[in-house]
Amino acid sequence: MSNFYVYALIDPRNDEIFYIGKGSGKRISQHVKMVHNGKADNEAKCIRIIEIHKSGHSVIERKLLENLEQGEAYDYERMLIASHQNLTNIHPGCMSYQEKSKLGAQRLLLPLKPYAEVAERISRELYDKFERELQELAMHGQQEWYEAVWTR
Repeated sequence: MSNFYVYALIDPRNDEIFYIGKGSGKRISQHVKMVHNGKADNEAKCIRIIEIHKSGHSVIERKLLENLEQGEAYDYERMLIASHQNLTNIHPGCMSYQEKSKLGAQRLLLPLKPYAEVAERISRELYDKFERELQELAMHGQQEWYEAVWTR
């Protein structure tokens, strides 16, 4: 469903965009309501909203892009955040659940080594361990058994 939008919160004192977000429904107006209710989710954004209101102005809430699919809205939000300076956004934009899952899986897999490399290391470690054990047997008078196993 194409009911998402990307929006900006604008300081009317200088027409500067200070926050970019993505939402649907009444999301655009929740920031100011949260500040008036004493709920702070982002200190810099809340301070800016309070300063605007103390100066006798109201935050300008403007939808920049409308009728978007959720994934499109996430993409545009990130793009717009990256292209603006001095925003109060804490994060460089949100990600969809699928994007977060994919990124999480990539982070988990990153430290893993390729199977061939791991298998080679394990084989080498097992071989070295086996060789040490055989040498210990040889040192304890079991030379015939050692030679029989070692020369196979």
